[in-house]
Amino acid sequence: MAEEEKKVVEEKPKKKKRQKGKLAAEFKLFISKGNAFSLAIGVVIGTAFGAVVTGIVGLFTGFFSWFIPGSISSLVYVLPPIYDSQKGVHGLPQWFYSNEFQNYVSEQVTDKMITSNYRLVGGKWIVNGAAFIDFGVLINALISFALVAVVLFFIVKTMAAADGKRKEINDMLREEYYKKHPDERPEPVEEGKPQPTDNELLTEIRDLLKEQNSKQK
Repeated sequence: MAEEEKKVVEEKPKKKKRQKGKLAAEFKLFISKGNAFSLAIGVVIGTAFGAVVTGIVGLFTGFFSWFIPGSISSLVYVLPPIYDSQKGVHGLPQWFYSNEFQNYVSEQVTDKMITSNYRLVGGKWIVNGAAFIDFGVLINALISFALVAVVLFFIVKTMAAADGKRKEINDMLREEYYKKHPDERPEPVEEGKPQPTDNELLTEIRDLLKEQNSKQK
């Protein structure tokens, strides 16, 4: 019994070592797969492309500022007040433009009173309890989506064209090979003709072998 227990104790570490070796081999196989590298490349390119999209959105924002005072970010619509908490405080209105800030500063109303009860959104000071709709954020998101969609469209189109060209080259090379080796050219498949089953192929191979054996005899 003592010898059997020793064998069991000695075998346990070996199993752990085998499991560790198996995990290491599986990890190496996972890292060496093309999908892992493609994913890593996609993440890096996506991060870099995000910065490009942000820069282009900034260009569009600057362009729209010619027509919209304060640019797209100023397209903030403040909803009418329903509750007292949504109305102005200290005798101030519900909202006012940022360039009017100093006009509302007085002996009774200080800068700190305004900044603690109002928040600056898109060039407007809005009372904290007020509800508003920020159209600028929506427009920026739509511009970003359109840019990403356009770039992805051209990437997919370019890859499809490259695949088509590669297929065309492979077909041309295959045709050249069959011209030199006409015996290896496969028979054309008739459209609508059912493909032979495995049993039919095996039967055909068996008949051919029988025919060759009978000729040799």
